[in-house]
Amino acid sequence: MGPPPSSPATARQVERLQSLERGLEVLAWMNRNGSGRSGQVARALRLTRSTTHRILGVLVELGLLRLDPASHQYFLDAGVLELSRGFRDDPWVSGVAGPRLREWTARHHWPLVLVTPVGGVPTVRVSTDHDSPISVDRFVPGEPMPLVGSAAGALQAAWSGSRAAGPGPEDDVAGFLAADLRTIRRQGYYAAATACHAGARLGVPLLLDAAYVGCVIMRCLPETLASPRDCREWADSLKALAASIIEASDATLLVDAGAR
Repeated sequence: MGPPPSSPATARQVERLQSLERGLEVLAWMNRNGSGRSGQVARALRLTRSTTHRILGVLVELGLLRLDPASHQYFLDAGVLELSRGFRDDPWVSGVAGPRLREWTARHHWPLVLVTPVGGVPTVRVSTDHDSPISVDRFVPGEPMPLVGSAAGALQAAWSGSRAAGPGPEDDVAGFLAADLRTIRRQGYYAAATACHAGARLGVPLLLDAAYVGCVIMRCLPETLASPRDCREWADSLKALAASIIEASDATLLVDAGAR
């Protein structure tokens, strides 16, 4: 026989259900709006400030939200993707790559993303958009990138598994011209100084024993990559960053590569 309706146990169950419902409402609001401060969430969902702070704090602890200390805004984090489609963060991503990418952005200001293939689809694993004061786009972990028309897609096609030696003269890959992919492999980076609001892209591969693991992509103003020398200098900086990630993650990456 269950406890009477007025018992403390029942009251606690009701409170937990209400907290769960409110937490889901906050996540749904964040998903619709992309980001928000605690005051915006409180007004939109008609919650008290104390309740809002408590819910946001729990969601951050669970890895479902991330707080940007500079802007005081909350953003969806990788934990949401774990719930939605089995996306799983790896120790080398959160423990090695993430801190290094954020340290690089703190020094150079340009935002970075780490992208790896998940089920063959280029997928954002780390983003420093929220650490950069000059970000326009804001990617979140778990967000898929297009195979065609993106820096991540070009890098993945250039170094993809069976094409490790490079495509043949007439052998286009994933919508990219074979000649373009050979150029990317030869220079060791992808560059597109796109003159649009989204800015330019510069990306380098993460290679483990010549096998493609993922890539690091910088987004910046087109004039940053205006000259070949500037392009190479920024690419060298990203290559050093990628090498440091591989060196520090080598054993873990070998285990992950073997599991795939």
